[in-house]
Amino acid sequence: MNPPTDQQLRATSDMGVYAAQVLDNPAFTEAFRRLQADVYTRWLECPVHETAKAQLILQQAKMIDAVRSTMAGMIEQGKLAADSLRKLTEAADMRTEKPESELSPIERELGRSRRRRAERRAN
Repeated sequence: MNPPTDQQLRATSDMGVYAAQVLDNPAFTEAFRRLQADVYTRWLECPVHETAKAQLILQQAKMIDAVRSTMAGMIEQGKLAADSLRKLTEAADMRTEKPESELSPIERELGRSRRRRAERRAN
């Protein structure tokens, strides 16, 4: 599997920022609090013999948790992508600061392999 491109990393990083904005939004927080309270209340009031209704309420509760955990995962992925972008940028800056003759053999080989990959993608 190929490593993600700069564009993919930026998109993932941006999605993490957007997810954080949603989770930090007071209206979203209040809506989820109300949903959770409603589901909990309906679960408490659900008669024991109505198992189908109880299962539906449980599914709703799990869906609410799934949305929140998915958003939290997107935030973490965004942070990782931003960190990867930062490292790539720093590495690129380091490569441009040194002339070819001053690069270590590993740095030279990394540069060659990146150029070959870019050429293959261009063709």
